[in-house]
Amino acid sequence: MFTPRRSTVLSAKLTAGLLTGLVFGVAGVGLALAVGSLILSARGIPSALNGGEITLLVLGGIAGSRCGARSGSGSARSSATRWLQ
Repeated sequence: MFTPRRSTVLSAKLTAGLLTGLVFGVAGVGLALAVGSLILSARGIPSALNGGEITLLVLGGIAGSRCGARSGSGSARSSATRWLQ
């Protein structure tokens, strides 16, 4: 058996958290935008957002999800570091 380097494990964990946050961010924002647009169009309400505002909304949602994933893996990293010591 071998003992992996702690820095390698923690950087892999951080990367996995960031990528997971990105995937969930894209899926969540896309789903919310699609459902919201569908509901508005079903009720006959025109969308007040233009293309640039939708782009900012999507990018902001994705960035928020990635930040949340990063902070979650950061707290896991600090607890794992305490546990490994």
